[in-house]
Amino acid sequence: MNELQKEYLEQRAREQAEAEALEEARLKKVMEEERKKEAKRQEKEKKAKEEAEQKAEAEAIEILNRVKAEMAANKEKEEKKAAEAKTDTKEAPDPEEEEDNIYDREPAGEAVMPKKSPKFKKGSRPGTPKSKEAAATREKEPKRTETDEGTPPEPKAGEEKEPKQTEADEQEETGRETVRETKLREQLEEYQDKYKRLLAEFENARTREAKEATRMYDMGAKAVLEKLLPIVDNFERAILTIPEEDKERAFEQGVDKIYKQMMTTLEEIGVQPMNAQGTEFNPDMHNAVMHVEDEAYGENVVAEEMQKGYMYKDSVLRYSMVKVAN
Repeated sequence: MNELQKEYLEQRAREQAEAEALEEARLKKVMEEERKKEAKRQEKEKKAKEEAEQKAEAEAIEILNRVKAEMAANKEKEEKKAAEAKTDTKEAPDPEEEEDNIYDREPAGEAVMPKKSPKFKKGSRPGTPKSKEAAATREKEPKRTETDEGTPPEPKAGEEKEPKQTEADEQEETGRETVRETKLREQLEEYQDKYKRLLAEFENARTREAKEATRMYDMGAKAVLEKLLPIVDNFERAILTIPEEDKERAFEQGVDKIYKQMMTTLEEIGVQPMNAQGTEFNPDMHNAVMHVEDEAYGENVVAEEMQKGYMYKDSVLRYSMVKVAN
């Protein structure tokens, strides 16, 4: 190898190194911008989720407070109605019990019946059996004081007190209260179901947005990586042209190290070579450009890989140009 060839190779190596450095810097810049965008998007989604949860929680608390207030108001109304019904259903005094001889009743107030019996007119018979029975009954009955006048009489033996509220009214009130509680419960369940649906829709939208962002990022990365593959091919061709006696020199070793560093970086990103030689031909990954008959290989086997193919994650970045045997 003469001096001109060496100088040419050195110049090409410098140009390739500069181009690689520029491309690597640009790729890093693009990836950094994508990471910043992703961080902003995640922060925005987190903030939106927190706001939605706070809003839903406030709505639920408002609904519960409204339900409690309505139940308290209904309870107060029912108690008021029950008190009114209790006042209306007090038993009135029996007029028959008050029917008595005008002389058998004691005067109202603090005055006491005089012990001296009243004078009767001529023709009256105060000593009749009826007057004697009334006097005996009056002695047995307790004296009614001024405080007892406004109190209804006690029911007679064998008689039942009139119920404050009939069974039908109680059932009707219970039914109305049950209907109101059922409506409020249904309304609460409706609001809870609406909150769950909104939360599920928000989660689905966030998942779709994340998938779309990942897909766009992969498309941009593939577009950049496709432009780097020819540089990798040139490195491989340059290494193959180095003679055996020159492989120990510093320049050739530097080229080899740069190539290995680039391949390591590509693997970290997700780029992997296919290594199609010796494998079965796959039209989804290989591009057959030649056919050869060779007994050393089986049927439909890749005999030679003329241009190396690469995979980016689970998709084909570049198809392999292969020669297929048999």
